[in-house]
Amino acid sequence: MAPLDGIRVLDFSAAMAGPSCAMLLADFGAEVIKIEPTQGDQSRRWGKYRFGEKADFSGLFLAWNRNKSSVVLDLKSEEGRRAVRALLSSADVVLENYKPGVADRLGIGYEDARSLNPKIVYCSISGFGQVGPMRDRPGMDMMLQAYAGLMSITGEPNQPSVRIGPAALDLLSGTNAALGILLALRHRDQTGEGQRVSTSLYESALHLISPFIADYTGSSVVSGKSGRYFAFGCPYGMFMGRDASFSLAAARTLSSKSCAACSTALTCWRTGASRRMATGSATRTSSIRS
Repeated sequence: MAPLDGIRVLDFSAAMAGPSCAMLLADFGAEVIKIEPTQGDQSRRWGKYRFGEKADFSGLFLAWNRNKSSVVLDLKSEEGRRAVRALLSSADVVLENYKPGVADRLGIGYEDARSLNPKIVYCSISGFGQVGPMRDRPGMDMMLQAYAGLMSITGEPNQPSVRIGPAALDLLSGTNAALGILLALRHRDQTGEGQRVSTSLYESALHLISPFIADYTGSSVVSGKSGRYFAFGCPYGMFMGRDASFSLAAARTLSSKSCAACSTALTCWRTGASRRMATGSATRTSSIRS
């Protein structure tokens, strides 16, 4: 028996943050019913390649929507609304990632769901949260990476900022939402009460950058880009040898004095190799450059 056997989840979300949350719940036994609009989840059309007999799956869609069933409903039609009301009555969890206010206009907001099912656990994911002056702003992963400062510390020094490769904020927000849902279900087990849960990409971004905020709070020094290296440990990063790059990470962070010596050694090896290459005498000379 899986931990979430018997839990029914209605997944109204699209793209990555919400679908990855619902997938985690499905992986642990929940019955997840994905509600798609007539044109399908937008992520079906993202990326270069298409899969399936009808070529209606992208790799990204398949990655975050396993273990779910899917139904297409027009939430603006009376027929679609009737179907949703029937599903809400028997659901344990509702998940949505519309801009704040959209679910209410579609008749699937928290108050609508709670009126049909008082024990419902209702989770919303958005860019900037459900309350506050920025609640109505749209939120995309890369936009929040830039806004919260993550891109200011990612990439090579004196070069344009770089986004984190995977959609880290979407996926962390999905994980946070899944944790919130589990806590709300635990609360319901103890009290019989449902509740609303919300999280945002902005909160996830602040969580990721919190060590740099703490450093600035104590030092008043703004962190910059550390490129291939970890800002809080040395040696800890990617280095280039004679014929391949390699990863080097110290189990214990070295002292400032040792770290400086290590950095000096790496610089000397790199500079020496460059000089030997310039004079044509670099044959079979091992070098490391940062």
